[in-house]
Amino acid sequence: MVVKQKFYRDYVLPLLNVEPADTNYGSFLEMGYMAWRLGITQSDLKRCRFVLAMCHEITMKWPIDSISLISTMMREYYKVHSRRSFGEKLYGDYRDAENADFKAAYLLNVYKVIFENDFRLWATIPYVYAEYILNAKTISGDLSQSVFLGASAKLKSISDSETLSRRGNLSDIVAGFDAKLRHAGAGHEDWELDDSGGIVFRVRDPRSGKLKSSINKTLSEFESDVVSCRRTIWVLHMGVIAYLNNNRVLSCEIHEQPTFKISEMRAYLEDFALDRGLRVARFECNIDRSQVSLGLCYSPNTEARGGTVRFGSGEAFDLVRIVTRSSYKNQILEVLEFLMQHFDRSRFPTVALDISDKTETVVASLVIKSNELSKVAADPGSGEMPALLVGQLPDDECVLITEHGVPLGHGKFIEKQLKEQGYEVMVEHCE
Repeated sequence: MVVKQKFYRDYVLPLLNVEPADTNYGSFLEMGYMAWRLGITQSDLKRCRFVLAMCHEITMKWPIDSISLISTMMREYYKVHSRRSFGEKLYGDYRDAENADFKAAYLLNVYKVIFENDFRLWATIPYVYAEYILNAKTISGDLSQSVFLGASAKLKSISDSETLSRRGNLSDIVAGFDAKLRHAGAGHEDWELDDSGGIVFRVRDPRSGKLKSSINKTLSEFESDVVSCRRTIWVLHMGVIAYLNNNRVLSCEIHEQPTFKISEMRAYLEDFALDRGLRVARFECNIDRSQVSLGLCYSPNTEARGGTVRFGSGEAFDLVRIVTRSSYKNQILEVLEFLMQHFDRSRFPTVALDISDKTETVVASLVIKSNELSKVAADPGSGEMPALLVGQLPDDECVLITEHGVPLGHGKFIEKQLKEQGYEVMVEHCE
C-alpha cells in the first residue's frame, strides 16, 4: 500500500481536484502503479489534462447526452477490462517465445487487442470532441452509440482533425496508433519477417489489392509502438476517471452498473480473492441470481513468485515483498463486498459459503440472507460482518505476501520506511 501511495501521489494526485471516494481509492492507487510501470511522463500528464478539458467541453455542450455517453463507456469498461487480460497474456507469450516468427505474431496480436479493444472505448471522448465540437458536425441519433464505433474510424477522425492549442495537439492524444500497422498486421495478415528479423508491413488498396507502400519495423521498434499505445490508453482512461472524480455531481448521474454474466462474476471474483490469499473452489449462481453457492479455500502465497514488468519501458526494478496478516473475517467480508457489486442493487442473493483451510478441510459453512448482504453493499468498508443465518466464522488469520515492483535502487529506502511502520518486508533486485 505504501509503495502504491507514492506512485499515486506522483502520477494521479496532480490531476485530481478532490481526493477520491473510499470506494474508488483503490482504483486510483492501481492507476498510479501502472503509470510507473509504463514510464508515464509530465508530457503524458499534460495529455491527460487535455482529455479532462475535452470531457468538460462535451458535458457543457450536451449535459444530458454526455451522461448517457459516459455511462455507456463505463458499462463497456468491464468487458474491455476482461478482454484486456488476453492482450497481457499474449505479451507474456511474446517475451517468452524464442522463435522470431512466433514473437512477431504474438506482438501483432497484442497490438490488435489494444487497438480494437482498449482504444475503441477510450478514444470515444476525443472522437466526439473532434467530430462534433471541432468539426461542428450535427449529431444524428444517440450520442452514446459513438462508444461502439470502430477503432479505425475514431482514429481517422481524430487524426484528420489535428489542432494545436495551449492544451495540446489532438494528434498527440492517439500517439502510437497506426491503422496501417493494424490492418497489415493482425488484420489482413499481410506481413512477413525480413532476413534481419524485422517486420515488413504491406499496405494495399482495399479495393484493387495494389501495393501502395511498405513499412519496415524491427521487433524492438514495434514493441516501442506497443508501449506508446499503452501509455496513450492510460492517458485516455485516466483523463475520463479523473474528470468524473473532479465532478462529483455529474459522477452521481453516471449509471455504470452492467448486467454481468455468471461466468464474468466468477472470473472477477477469482482474481479478487486470489489477491487476498483465497482460491474460489466453487461458484454456482442460479439464473435468476437469487441463490449463490460459494466455496473459498485459504491459499496462502508464501513463496516468492518473481516476475517482470509487463507493458513497461524498462524491466529492471527492485521487488518489495510485504508480509501481512489478516483475519478470516476481514478477508471474507471484502470478498462479499466485492461480489455484491455484481448484482442488481434492488435484489441481492442469499449466499451459502463454505470456507476451507490450506489442507482443503472445510472449517466453516455459512448462510447469509439477502437482506443482510444488502447492508454490506450499502456500506462497503464499514468492517461490519453481516449477521449469519447459519454457521460461525473461524478465528484463524490469513498470512499473505504481496509483491510490488519499485524503481531500481529505491528498494532499501522503501524497505526502511515500511519497517518503521511495522511491516515485515523483503527486498530483491530483479532484471
